[in-house]
Amino acid sequence: MTDAARDATLWLVAACRSWLGGPKPGPPPAEVGRMAFLHQLGPVLHDAARRGRLDLEGAPERVRRQWRETLFRNYIFNAELLAVGSALVREARDAGVPLAVFKGPVTAARSYGALELRIMADLDLLCREDDLGTVAGLAVGHGFRPAPQTGDYHLGFAHPDLGAGLELHFELYDRLAGGPALLEEILGRPDAVEIDGVALPAPPVEIALTLDLAHLVHHDYRLPLRSLLDLAAGLASTAAPADPVRLAAAVRRGGLEGELSRLLALFAETLAWPLPPPIARLAAPSGDLAGFAGPLLDRLASPGAPERRPLLGGPHSKGSAAATGRYLLRRLFPPLRRLQALYGTRTAAGALRHLPGHVARTLRRGLDRWRSGGLGSGPLRRGGR
Repeated sequence: MTDAARDATLWLVAACRSWLGGPKPGPPPAEVGRMAFLHQLGPVLHDAARRGRLDLEGAPERVRRQWRETLFRNYIFNAELLAVGSALVREARDAGVPLAVFKGPVTAARSYGALELRIMADLDLLCREDDLGTVAGLAVGHGFRPAPQTGDYHLGFAHPDLGAGLELHFELYDRLAGGPALLEEILGRPDAVEIDGVALPAPPVEIALTLDLAHLVHHDYRLPLRSLLDLAAGLASTAAPADPVRLAAAVRRGGLEGELSRLLALFAETLAWPLPPPIARLAAPSGDLAGFAGPLLDRLASPGAPERRPLLGGPHSKGSAAATGRYLLRRLFPPLRRLQALYGTRTAAGALRHLPGHVARTLRRGLDRWRSGGLGSGPLRRGGR
């Protein structure tokens, strides 16, 4: 990590604070263009500048132009992905299959208030495992194709023309307690979220924020700064305000009370991001940030560096070598019915014919991500998860 990268990261933290309603930061430092790209903040920075919340006179013209162009390109891409997602939801409903959308356009609506401000790479849908075959068939009809599998709790597809991904989540994050019951609750009673004139079924606000928190923990905070902003903006949202009592109950039910309180303390004390007082009161005492805030800032200032040590202990790491081995085996050798859904085969024998290629692609993807250290992996044009 260089001093220039750290200075740029701290400026981006201050720029997010300004976008959230805090004071303006000073002139941007030299490396801000590169770090803003890595942290997927271009559209937010342009939005903050056009609303008078940033003074970009010190930023190179090419950087300001890049942020402006990113916002408009991002809108076009997100609108295309939203149209496909809306069609999938509608066709699944007509087939008697419930779906819910989370992250992506739901976060854009609730946390950012505009489709173009949240960089998206893929569409995330929640569905039952028994419905994977039906939904996968609909996805293939819209141009999606099987992709290397990056988790054992969803099926991944890629759209070669859109340059976008699709993830069908049939399980919730393994760091979240009570996942099966929570998934059924979401699918049985989804909220309606409207973005860009399109209505989508989505988890209730407090549950969606709990899922965002579980996503951060699941990835051991190896995510861009935009992922932290997703959650902070959702907690501070006036368009879709979270009820503190319901939020505390949802997080407690998911077994993530300590994580929420520590993250809120990080937002309030280390990042100085403004939060509504009823939400801020859920924060942990400042002493609980020891050994967490500093390493997290170091990691944010070194995206793409091959640092693979866990930031947190206990349930936030994969655990023992045996647990890690079981996790990898589930990714490489999923149950046959998941392979059948992924590759659209009617028989187990047909699915087995795809297994060697599936293992090879998944291993290659995993090695690429491992070599890059996680955050820097893959094309950053669209950003990560």
